[in-house]
Amino acid sequence: KFTFKGLIKLGNRSRAIVEDTVNHKTYFLEVGQEVAGFKVLDIAENQVVLSDLTTREEVIVSIAPKATP
Repeated sequence: KFTFKGLIKLGNRSRAIVEDTVNHKTYFLEVGQEVAGFKVLDIAENQVVLSDLTTREEVIVSIAPKATP
């Protein structure tokens, strides 16, 4: 359902660029924010860790592969 598109660093804060592939919406998320029934637990260089607000199950969204021209 989600694709991790990239990472933006603003000083000591990081934001993940995450695309909802079902609704075709792009989100700029920080740790602690909630989106589409998930909470952002961690943001790393190559993945975002989300927690399902209902089941508490963790979901790891890896960085999307680069498109080749």
